[in-house]
Amino acid sequence: MSPSFSATIIKKTQLTPTVMLIGFRADPPLIFTAGQHIVLSIPIGATFMDRPFSLASPPSKSEYELLVKLMSGGVASTFFETAEIGDRIHFSGPHGNFHIDPNHHAVRLIASSTGIAPFRAILPALLDSQKSPHAVTLVSIPSIGEPNLLSEEFEALTSRYNHFRYIPVTDFGAYLDTLAIIPEEDIYLCGGPNFLHDIKTALLVKGADLDQIHYEEFK
Repeated sequence: MSPSFSATIIKKTQLTPTVMLIGFRADPPLIFTAGQHIVLSIPIGATFMDRPFSLASPPSKSEYELLVKLMSGGVASTFFETAEIGDRIHFSGPHGNFHIDPNHHAVRLIASSTGIAPFRAILPALLDSQKSPHAVTLVSIPSIGEPNLLSEEFEALTSRYNHFRYIPVTDFGAYLDTLAIIPEEDIYLCGGPNFLHDIKTALLVKGADLDQIHYEEFK
């Protein structure tokens, strides 16, 4: 069973009309592997409801970040929209086994909206992991009518790492139509159930092997 933590909210940043970045500091510090998630206990009256969130910051940072999709009437959305800096949150973790083997081949990371969170945590160590690195590609697919999240941050990485490519998609259907499979490339997916179904189906139709495709669904 994963340990429980208390933490203090130290940052609230509205990235888009429907996505908020939440920063917090835990005591004691949380030790985790990039790609893992936590389970927040959201207070609802006299009880609590659990909600999983991928950590959007690397383990090397002393402060932790989440990307929260704001949904009308959503339990976590309502909580974070009304929360203030200094408020306490409670969570368990870390959970999950969504990580990338350091002895990776070429890697393609495909994320939908806030599914970019674990890849943001994974990228720093991944891009520095080898002296003769394999190609790393990040594909960001936004929600309809929304911009790609944290594009400036990922664009900046392309100037620092010659082996890193960032693809901000504007048309998901067009991306699926032009999708090409690269042999021995490991493909990691993160997003909602419908996205995972659609992108996995497209990859298999295009000729990807099941062993190439990696993802983790929240339970």
